[in-house]
Amino acid sequence: MKEKRARHKAMAQRPFDVSYVITVYNKADILPLVLQSIKRQPTHLHYEIIVVDDVSTDDSIAVLKREAKAFAHMRIIENTKNKGPSVRLNQGASLAKGTFLHLMDGDDLLPRGATLSMHTLLCQHKADFLYGQVKKFQTPKEAQKQAPIASDFRFKVFNNPLEGVLQCAVRGVPILTKRSLFLKAGGADERLFVQDQSLPLRLARNAKRFIHMKTPVVYAPRCGYHLSHDLKKQHHDGFLAFYYTFCTSKQETKKLFEKMVSVLWKAHRMTLSGTLTFGWFYGLVKLLKPAPFALAFLRHRAKVLWPKIQLPDCKRD
Repeated sequence: MKEKRARHKAMAQRPFDVSYVITVYNKADILPLVLQSIKRQPTHLHYEIIVVDDVSTDDSIAVLKREAKAFAHMRIIENTKNKGPSVRLNQGASLAKGTFLHLMDGDDLLPRGATLSMHTLLCQHKADFLYGQVKKFQTPKEAQKQAPIASDFRFKVFNNPLEGVLQCAVRGVPILTKRSLFLKAGGADERLFVQDQSLPLRLARNAKRFIHMKTPVVYAPRCGYHLSHDLKKQHHDGFLAFYYTFCTSKQETKKLFEKMVSVLWKAHRMTLSGTLTFGWFYGLVKLLKPAPFALAFLRHRAKVLWPKIQLPDCKRD
C-alpha cells in the first residue's frame, strides 16, 4: 500500500510531457469520442487535458464534467462571454504546464498513436513544432474505424519554418508545439476570430525547425459539427493573417504576397462584379509577382470588400 501511494505521489509531481488544449463550443454530442480518442493513445507520456468552453448553449459542460471522472488530470474552464477560438486557445495554453501543447478543436478525433508519433518526431529532429494532415469523416463511427498511424509515415523537416508552412499550405490546429514557442510567438492572434491561418504563421516566424507530417494525425467532421462555414469570415481573417506576416517578416515576402492575392481572389470571385474587377490583376500577379507597387491596390480592394477592416501601415524596406 505504501509503495502504491508513493508511486501515485511521484506521478503527481512528475512534469507533464504534453498538455492537450481543446477549445469547445456546442460539441456535446461528439465530446465523449474526442476524449476517448485521447485516452486510447498508446503512450508513456505524462499528460493533462485542458478544455476551454466558449459559453456553449448545449450540454457540453455537463458532458465534460461527466467524462472528466475517467481522467487523472483534466481541467474544465468555463466562461461567461463568447470570445471565439483564438482567445480561448490562448486561455487554455496559459494554464497548461506541459512541455508540449497538443492543440485540438472540440470535434477532433485522434487516430491511435498520433500524439506519440508527433512527439517522437519532434524530439528526434529537435524541432519546435509539427503539423499533420487532417482527414475528413462523415460520421464519428467512420473515424473510429480508421487504422492507427502506420510506422512508415512520411514527413519533411524544414529549417526555414515559414517556408515550410507556406509551401505545405498549413492551416488549422492539428499541431504539436513546444509550449515555450507558443508563448514566444504570442499564441493565437486575438485580433482574428479564426486562428487557422494566423497561428501556424506566428509559430513559424519564431521557430527554428518545423516538421510537416504527410499523414493524418486528426480526423475532423466534414459537416455538421463545425463552428462556422462562413467563407467571408475565413477570407477576411485569412487575408489579415498573411498581411500581418507580410508586414513584419523579411522572409518569404513574395510567397506571402501571392497568398494575400490568392485569398482576395477567392473572396472576389464569389460575385461576377468581383471576378471582373480583380481577375485581371490576379492573372498579372501570378505571372509577374509585382509586390512593391501592388500593395496599395490590395489594401484598396480589401477595404472595398470589408469596409471595417483595420490595416496597419505596411512599410517595406
